[in-house]
Amino acid sequence: MVWKQHSNRESFLENNVKDLCLNKNVLDFCCGTGMNGIDALRWGASHVTFTDVRPKTFKDYILDEENSKILNENNHVWKYANADDIKSCYKKIDLDNIDIIIYHGHFYHARNHRDIIKMFADSSAEYIVFETKGRLSEHAYIDWHIEDPADIWNIAGDSDKELVGAPSSGACWLFFDFYGFKVISNRSQIWGRHGQVQSEDMLTQIRTLYKRK
Repeated sequence: MVWKQHSNRESFLENNVKDLCLNKNVLDFCCGTGMNGIDALRWGASHVTFTDVRPKTFKDYILDEENSKILNENNHVWKYANADDIKSCYKKIDLDNIDIIIYHGHFYHARNHRDIIKMFADSSAEYIVFETKGRLSEHAYIDWHIEDPADIWNIAGDSDKELVGAPSSGACWLFFDFYGFKVISNRSQIWGRHGQVQSEDMLTQIRTLYKRK
């Protein structure tokens, strides 16, 4: 089963997170398929909490023989958690027993950006792997984009198109700095729909590793 969504996802995690995972508790927040958390288990994490609103996506991914061999009843838990309902996430996730948070691919769709970052800061995590989209920039601004309400994140939308905004990398750095985290490394990658590069004007994925100060 092939789920190579983004070409530098694995290399970024392997170069920046692999050596941090041994005997650590990891939160794969908005996990989708769960590929990031499963990689963390391969790299020696003792436990991964997977959260998302789509259990089927995760279940389909772990049907793969190689992926399913990584999991056992003691080394992971999957929990329904909606990132748009942060109060519920606080109740469902054991934030006091998290060493590393991996958050990849949802922030671009979120409406409560600062609430999500604050929840991460309220956790016990020392490291946060964070991905958003926008130009790699030290300046703080919002990158707006048009999104189809038929997409799962906008399923309640009642218009043909919806305007959605994501904070720039610079804005995210400011948020994280305010909550006591510093940038360790980052990498950018031109992104097109379904991973296909369409033009140089496309938005860019920004992956960043933060460490608590």
